[in-house]
Amino acid sequence: MKKVLVTGLVTILFTSFGCDTGTKSTPGGPGATRSPTVTSPTTATRMTDTTPDTAKNDTFKIKAPGELALKQGEKKEVTITVEREKNFKHDVTLMLSTSDKGIIFTPDTHTIKASDPEDAKFMISASKDAAVAEHLVTVKATPSEGAPTTATFKINVKGS
Repeated sequence: MKKVLVTGLVTILFTSFGCDTGTKSTPGGPGATRSPTVTSPTTATRMTDTTPDTAKNDTFKIKAPGELALKQGEKKEVTITVEREKNFKHDVTLMLSTSDKGIIFTPDTHTIKASDPEDAKFMISASKDAAVAEHLVTVKATPSEGAPTTATFKINVKGS
């Protein structure tokens, strides 16, 4: 009986929350009129859809890595993905930021045109004097029309 109960609980958790290691944002764009219901630090905010049917597919989300490990003085490439609904035909400007010194983004802003592929590449580096700590990065995605959205991910800086 316990085995059946545990199996059922695990199935419900994976079905409800998934096992994606990345972080997705809440919807943005002209059709994004949603109200948040549940927030989790490692997954997207689960939303209750209050959007009229005519605008439902005029939104987008962004997907960022869940976590990035860097040593002081090291740099790595990360990909931020814009996931467009079928009617979302707008440019999206991505901007990476952190309040922590020693974390550098190249470039820190990238515009993905409506006709471009969905992925944007950024180089992230930790300076030699970056604090050995966990740093929070915010990715803000602003469409040429409609509401912006954000996603966050962590950079774990280790000593060199």
